[in-house]
Amino acid sequence: AWGSVLQINIHDPPGYDFSDTRPGSPLAKEITSKGSRMVVVNGDFRPGILQMVFLGEVILGSPGGRTRISIQMFTDFRMQNEVARKINFLNGFVQPGSVTIFSQQLLNQAVVSHYEGGTFDSVLPLLPCFAQQLARVEFFFRLSCFISTGSSFILKNLGTDGNNHEFYLESGFEPVIELCHGQDQGRNGSSTQWLCNEVVRVNYTQKQYT
Repeated sequence: AWGSVLQINIHDPPGYDFSDTRPGSPLAKEITSKGSRMVVVNGDFRPGILQMVFLGEVILGSPGGRTRISIQMFTDFRMQNEVARKINFLNGFVQPGSVTIFSQQLLNQAVVSHYEGGTFDSVLPLLPCFAQQLARVEFFFRLSCFISTGSSFILKNLGTDGNNHEFYLESGFEPVIELCHGQDQGRNGSSTQWLCNEVVRVNYTQKQYT
């Protein structure tokens, strides 16, 4: 069936906002579009022909994950003659979540030994890291959505020159991912101690360095 008006409702994840969205020409935005409801007019949607609708300036929902979308098509501007619909469509795109980094530290072996190895010294915590020396890199971050089996965690070392710099890993110093549980999630800014009710090590099945 042919249609000229397309209505899009994104139910999940919540928080989508089409208030400032601009569709690509020749489509135009219908004035009642707001929140997670978007209506585009002036379309020429013909049966059997693949169509692409570009929507710019969309505020994405939170926290991310799989989307649930309803799409309806009409032949008239008043949207009284519906000719096609797909309600609660679950096989659409997966919206990426966000990663918020709260702190990052670069620690040399002497500093790690001071805090974790029982080697106490007033000078060691002040020593910086140097090139070609073994060091520990720590990131404390929060993900906006849950991760599932088969997900990948990718960390790139991008220099100021725009080139990737490889991580050099020595035996016995494998990467570790720890999960911070509890209401007191966070990091003490004046030390290297976690502020968690419980810290759980995350198991991963495969690692690859490129």
